[in-house]
Amino acid sequence: MVFIGALFPLLINTQEGVRNADKLLINVVRSFGASEWDIARLVVMPNALPFIIVGLRLAIGRAVLGVVVAEFFGSQEGLGVVMVRAASSFKVDVVFAGLIVFAALSLIMTGLVKLIEDRLSRWRPQHSNAE
Repeated sequence: MVFIGALFPLLINTQEGVRNADKLLINVVRSFGASEWDIARLVVMPNALPFIIVGLRLAIGRAVLGVVVAEFFGSQEGLGVVMVRAASSFKVDVVFAGLIVFAALSLIMTGLVKLIEDRLSRWRPQHSNAE
C-alpha cells in the first residue's frame, strides 16, 4: 500500500520531466556526436531533476499517509494501532503524540530530500528577489 501510493507521483513527475526536455538542446548535443547515454546524462537528467524532486516530496506525503492508513486497518501493532486504541479510550494526548511523530517523520524525510536537491542542483542559477 505504501509502495503503490508513493510510486505513482514519482513516476508521473519523472515522466513529465523527461518529456519536458528541450528538443533543440537534445538535437544540438546529438549533432556533436553524443551517444544516447550522453544525451540522457547531459540533457535529460538535469532537466528532469526538479520534476523528480517534486515527485519525491509528493511521494513522501503519500507514503506516510499510506503507513498511517495501513496501520489503522491492517496491523496488530505499530503507532497507528496505538493511536486507534487511544482514540477509542479518549486518550487525546496519545493520539496527538502519534500525529506529532508522523509529522516529524514527514518533515525529516522532506528535509533530507531538500538536502539532496541542494546538493544535486548546485549548477542551477540562484534567483534574487531584487529583479
